[in-house]
Amino acid sequence: MKRLLARDGVVVLFFSPQTYWLAYRLADLMAETFGTPPLALSFREQPCLGWGGLLLLGGSADAVDAMRERAAADPAFPLDLIPVEGWPRQILPTDDWPYLYLRAPGLPRYHLLVGACCLLIAIALRRRLFRAGEEVQVPMLLLGAAFMLLEVTGVSRAALLFGTTWAVNAYVVGAVLGMVLFANLTAARLRPNPLGWPLLGLLLSLLALLVAPLPWLASLLLPMRIVLGGAFFALPVYFSGIAFVSLWAASPRRDLALGSNMLGSLLGGLLSMLTMLVGFQGIGLLTLACYLGVVLSVRRAGHAVPMA
Repeated sequence: MKRLLARDGVVVLFFSPQTYWLAYRLADLMAETFGTPPLALSFREQPCLGWGGLLLLGGSADAVDAMRERAAADPAFPLDLIPVEGWPRQILPTDDWPYLYLRAPGLPRYHLLVGACCLLIAIALRRRLFRAGEEVQVPMLLLGAAFMLLEVTGVSRAALLFGTTWAVNAYVVGAVLGMVLFANLTAARLRPNPLGWPLLGLLLSLLALLVAPLPWLASLLLPMRIVLGGAFFALPVYFSGIAFVSLWAASPRRDLALGSNMLGSLLGGLLSMLTMLVGFQGIGLLTLACYLGVVLSVRRAGHAVPMA
């Protein structure tokens, strides 16, 4: 919004805060963005303003000062002016931790309750899918968890580059499915060793995703954002898909491999809630750790052999 404003332009934010800290946070965001505290006015219920609420006016120091002088000179406004300079500072959301409605990093009790229910479902599935003596295949479990984390990270990064809309989510999910299909075709034709070039490409693309300068990508024109941003998100999915289908094809018990992968996906969904605690950069590191765990577990099991 700041980039779109004229020199004397202002941003008007009108809302009805249910908690004081949310009002403080939005005022802090405007102050940090424009370098000066916003002008704040409180409105009671009016025909044109509904139930009323808080009005924040942000902009350059000159623009906000001019608005403050006009409000002070109008007999209808002085009593509604709120001094925001004394409001307590808040933890501000960022591109890495974009949770406006969380007061601080952490896991809400509701999410913990849902997570506990999902764990119970996972235990029930484990007992139903596996007979006595059958073990979960750790590499496939980690692949399922890592892929779910990778998809969550991809959706969040795409929202930063292209906006948070249902269309963007649909494009990302469609791209993921397309790259999975392409990975299956590659694995069927080339039959690579999953610990060979697919693993190297996966690790390098994940590192690139972690260090990619998102503000720079977001500043590019839309065609370049689609090409470069899409490459950052699609390549890890592609290499991960090759590793998955190669390991699954080499497994002596493909039914157990698929069941382990399904349980891993459920685990990855639970782990994705950690974004509210550590941010998306932390989830990216966790994704990388899961894939490294795949390598270690495969080497330890000793069943990773070239497919060709």
